[in-house]
Amino acid sequence: MLLATHPEVASLGELHLLPHLLDDPDARCQCGAALRTCPLWGPIVAGHPDRAPIDTLSWFRESKDAGRVVRGRWLPGLITGRATRRTRARARSYRVITLKAAQQAATRCGASVVVDASKDPYRLHLLRAGGVEVLVVHLVRDPRGFVASTVGGSATSRERAGSRPRAWRVARVAARWSVQQLLFERVSAREEPPLLVRYEDLASDPEGQLERLARLTGIDPAGFDPPAFRTTPGHALGGNPMRHRSDPIVLDERWRSELDRRHATLVWWICAPIARRYGYRGRG
Repeated sequence: MLLATHPEVASLGELHLLPHLLDDPDARCQCGAALRTCPLWGPIVAGHPDRAPIDTLSWFRESKDAGRVVRGRWLPGLITGRATRRTRARARSYRVITLKAAQQAATRCGASVVVDASKDPYRLHLLRAGGVEVLVVHLVRDPRGFVASTVGGSATSRERAGSRPRAWRVARVAARWSVQQLLFERVSAREEPPLLVRYEDLASDPEGQLERLARLTGIDPAGFDPPAFRTTPGHALGGNPMRHRSDPIVLDERWRSELDRRHATLVWWICAPIARRYGYRGRG
């Protein structure tokens, strides 16, 4: 959303959600229109009445809100960087719909940069196997903040509801964070190194981090308008419900008071080897 405040940037949102959103009659584009009547997505969907290759986008997503991190069928290729003949064939069809969406978004919005916020290492692997040139922005958050956000709610509200998260669930989410970072590192390191952006730095100094992103993409950083990030029109898919709020950019570190101290220690024990590489420390 922040990137899309620049007139030369168009955001697709989470493109890999398109097949699942098409199955949801209540799904809406960021512009407020149903996908089939949206000025951007309508023509793309109408151009593929049999939904191929649109349905290929859901290969790594079982549902709109769920996707596995470890996928045995795709993991060897992602780790080794080798693509089988079958993978290359799939990558070609995967490339078709991705580039069509990117090109139409760029044309409609007059943009030179198109952002796909799908956040899926397998998707990145398949796009590169299909010959798509991708600049990678690796956005990370302190794993304790990620875990607190995922298990949901404040400690007080969970205790009242009798739904205090068990240690095994905290450990599982922490392990998910670690594995996902490792996969992104593996697949993105084979070409141009990714730009690492920490959520904490982005929320505290959006102008400074956007300047780094501008250098990566070759656009003028003066074009960004961070205060307008919630009101800038666009056609992004998916996204967190918080995008509909009106409050400004604020660093959210409620995990420091809401995450049980024992759970915070458990998360750090699991994630520390990777988290330290990103500049995080055990005492936060």
